[in-house]
Amino acid sequence: MADQPHERDAGHERLTMFTDGVFAIAITLLALEIRIPELENKAELGQAIIGLLPQIFVFALAFMQVGILWLAHQRIFRNIVRTDSSFMWMSLIYLMFIAFLPVPSGTLARYGDEFPAVEFFAITLMLVGVVELVMWEYAASHHRLLDSSVTDLQIKETRWRVYYMIAVFGVSILIAFLSPLLAMFSWILLFFTRGLISRRFNRLSGNRPS
Repeated sequence: MADQPHERDAGHERLTMFTDGVFAIAITLLALEIRIPELENKAELGQAIIGLLPQIFVFALAFMQVGILWLAHQRIFRNIVRTDSSFMWMSLIYLMFIAFLPVPSGTLARYGDEFPAVEFFAITLMLVGVVELVMWEYAASHHRLLDSSVTDLQIKETRWRVYYMIAVFGVSILIAFLSPLLAMFSWILLFFTRGLISRRFNRLSGNRPS
């Protein structure tokens, strides 16, 4: 393992702030598709609000997915202490997909019962996962950009977290052939099962010889 300094460079700090800003904007834009239609009769307002419930459900689901991505990014960047030009370009591509997320989310809010809408959202999230995986593998290769204290087990744990995300959205595309709604519910698995990966690697870490 390379013996690298623990201080974070200026590029790392600026990239972290820029990334947080992009996430904040993207997650805010998710709500813009939820609008009360113009009503001639105000007595229909209650029914109109009820009619928005599917869009509100999609908003909540997309919000949580973007939130999970942000938490995962924060987790990764706790282990990364340096940047270089290649990693910066990868990060820009990653943030391009994050900034784009309101588009498939809005499509899903309007046409959530249609297979192409679910497929569009799932493929976008899969691409986010693929870029995140490439970034992590680049940073972790020979500890190129990592803190010297990061262990091989921690590298594997992060890798498997991203694998799992890609797999969930990939399988959901197959599920969507049968039921787009069931495919959307399958994404909720990410909220409850990511902790299993941490517990597994924590056990492995506890069982390692000192």
